[in-house]
Amino acid sequence: MNLQLLAFSLFVVAELAGFRGAASGPGEGSAASQQAVRVLEWDDLLPEGEEDRLDRMYADYYRELERRMKGSQAPLSSAAGPIGNIGGSIGGIEEGSSFDVMPQIGTYDTVSELDGRTVRLPGFVVPFDFDAKGRLRNFLFVPYFGACIHTPPPPPNQIVYVEGETSISVDDIWVPYWAEGVLHAKRNENDIGNAAYTLVLRKLEPYEG
Repeated sequence: MNLQLLAFSLFVVAELAGFRGAASGPGEGSAASQQAVRVLEWDDLLPEGEEDRLDRMYADYYRELERRMKGSQAPLSSAAGPIGNIGGSIGGIEEGSSFDVMPQIGTYDTVSELDGRTVRLPGFVVPFDFDAKGRLRNFLFVPYFGACIHTPPPPPNQIVYVEGETSISVDDIWVPYWAEGVLHAKRNENDIGNAAYTLVLRKLEPYEG
């Protein structure tokens, strides 16, 4: 794996780790509130052994990408990574080329014990469906900013499709939020990124770690 591809992998891992150890929210001090709402970290959405499977899937993808690039006699500068530019500095793959695409890697495997549970999860809003007043009813919820927009989508079981009972206003998609509601192991396919989970939203609040 070349250094640029490794750098992107480390970038994703670091971003996914951003909420680890920080998943504690207001009102979870009492036993009653802990029983009613389970506060999750994004790792909690991964079934046992999934991280190792993801590592193997990414490694297989990178090996295949490098094999294809060697077969096309692409210049070494083109081996910067499948996502083109990160931060405007890394990238050598020609825009629009067959290498300028990174598929969503991962599985739809879920944690069965979370199905039907009321949960609270920190993350970022990815809007895609506005009403006439610019409000959202359905959106994607992801573990780090820019997922599905500025970077390739995370694995399906690291994306939550959120269904709201009513439309809401999201003032700032640049900041994290707490999403609370009933979680279901129900997949949703979307042009932005496919999700392995669906959350029936009860409330969305600004994140305070």
